[in-house]
Amino acid sequence: MQNHMRVMMHAQGNAARSGRRGPAANIGPEAHEGDAHVAACMHACKTAHMTTTVRIDPRTHAKLAALARSAHIPITEALTRAVEALRREQFFADLAAAYAASPSTDEDSSEDALWDRTLADGLENEPAYGGDA
Repeated sequence: MQNHMRVMMHAQGNAARSGRRGPAANIGPEAHEGDAHVAACMHACKTAHMTTTVRIDPRTHAKLAALARSAHIPITEALTRAVEALRREQFFADLAAAYAASPSTDEDSSEDALWDRTLADGLENEPAYGGDA
C-alpha cells in the first residue's frame, strides 16, 4: 500500500507542477517518461478493483464455489466462464433456430447431395488413420 501511495503522491506532484488535472495530467510533451507509466499504473489500479454485486441463491453460490474449487480457479473466474458458456449456448441455439426457420429449396437439396458425395472422397479402401498400411 505504501508503494501505491508513493505513486499517487508522485503523480499528483507532477500534475500540480504541470498545471494539468485528471488522469491524463501526467501525459504530454513535457512529462517525464516515467510519468506516463505512473498514470497508466494509477488507471489500472483504479479499474482493477471495480466490482458489481450480483445476488444469487445460496445453493447456486455453493455450486459455483464447488466448481471453482474443483477447477482450482477463483470464484469470479468460474462465474465468468459460466456466463461465457451460457452466452455460447444461447448463440448456437439462436443459430440453429434461424437455420431451421430458413426455407429450404430444391437447389439447396441438390447442392447438399453433391457435397455428401465428397465425404468419402474415394478413400473407402484406405486404412483408417493410424492403422496398418
